[in-house]
Amino acid sequence: MINSIRKFLFYCFRKLIPINFFIEAIDNEKISLNEQHCIKDASSIIHKDARIINLQENPSKISIGKNCIIRGELFVNEYGGEIIIGNDSSIGENSKIWSADRVTIGSRVHISHNVNVIDTNTHSVDPVKRNLEYNEIFKTGNIHQKGDINTAPITIEDDVWVSFNVSILKGVVIGKGAVIAADTLITKNVQPFTMVAGNPAKFIKSVNA
Repeated sequence: MINSIRKFLFYCFRKLIPINFFIEAIDNEKISLNEQHCIKDASSIIHKDARIINLQENPSKISIGKNCIIRGELFVNEYGGEIIIGNDSSIGENSKIWSADRVTIGSRVHISHNVNVIDTNTHSVDPVKRNLEYNEIFKTGNIHQKGDINTAPITIEDDVWVSFNVSILKGVVIGKGAVIAADTLITKNVQPFTMVAGNPAKFIKSVNA
């Protein structure tokens, strides 16, 4: 009897309130929470599958310019970090921009899916200190002090195209108009209007200025 009542109530519930209503409400709530953790121009779009994690709880530490599309993850550490994105730029699905120092992404920069842009080692290279960091994460959720973790700013200048599965590590400048081919590892500066590819990245050719 109880099961029959449950089925009847569920049937009425589904008829009166479509399931898509709840899915849309949840997606809108995700977007709203993400927008609270950054400063963005009203013209930019943060998709429902994006994640914005701002452990400093200071929205000015993540700024997004005009006409941008964000589908990936923007993350700044509690002990430091800043992400600045210019105008008309995009961050693809499952890409991660992690900062403990400063990541500057120019205008008309297009970052494809599964890209990592990380301006920090994220952990100490000392095994004892690294284990202490792990314990801190386990107990409190994140690392509160930088300690001896190495960081260095990353700059991606205007009109750069970063293809999928690329990793861009700390302390590099990618020059204006450069093209980074798929599966490339960037550990050194990339000259403007050049194409690079490989692990580690090597010059392939010049591209039109």
